[in-house]
Amino acid sequence: MPDSTREDAAVKSPEQLVDIYYKSIGRGANLILNLPPDRRGQIHEKDVAALQGMRRILDSTFRRNLALDGRVSASNIRGRDKKYGPARLLDGDPTTYWSTDDAVTTPELVLEWKRAATFDVVKVSENLRLGQRIEEIAIDAWENGSWREVAKATSIGAQRSVRFEPAVTTTKLRLRVTKSPVCPALAELGVFKQP
Repeated sequence: MPDSTREDAAVKSPEQLVDIYYKSIGRGANLILNLPPDRRGQIHEKDVAALQGMRRILDSTFRRNLALDGRVSASNIRGRDKKYGPARLLDGDPTTYWSTDDAVTTPELVLEWKRAATFDVVKVSENLRLGQRIEEIAIDAWENGSWREVAKATSIGAQRSVRFEPAVTTTKLRLRVTKSPVCPALAELGVFKQP
C-alpha cells in the first residue's frame, strides 16, 4: 500500500487543478486526474476538497460570457450570407457557425464593447462537423489607438481556452486566424475573467 502521508502531501491545490484543466480540456483533450480510492474505497477528503475548489474557480470564471455584452464583426462572411455571419458565434448554438469565402483563410473578428471589459480568457470552438480547420490564431487588444497582441494559440478543434496574464481591459478584442489550410468555421466565442 502507498504511504498515505506522502500521498496526502501530493494533493494538488485547486489552482494547480485549474492549470491542468486549461492544459487539457482547454486544449481539446481529456482531463485525467489519477485519483485513486483510499482504503475505504472512496476518494480522499483532501482530493474532494481540491476538486470542489477547482469547480468553484471554473464556475466563477465561466459564469458570464463578456462577449455577449459586445458586438462582433468579421472581415469576411461566406457569400455575405447572414447564415454564416459572426453573430452565430454568440447565439449559444454549437451547430451554427461563422465562416468565410473559400479563398479567405486568414480572416479577423473584432468584438467591440461600449464600455471597457476586463478579461484574461478567450474560448473558441470550431464546427467539427466540417473538420478541424484552424491551425493558429492570435488575440489582440485595442490599446492606446493600436492593436497589441496578448496571446497566440494553435489547434482550436472542439474547444480552445486561451489564458493570458495580465488581464486586459479594453473596448475591442481582435481574433486573427493566422494559419488555416481552408476557410475557418468557428462555432462559439467566449470572453471571460478569472476570479
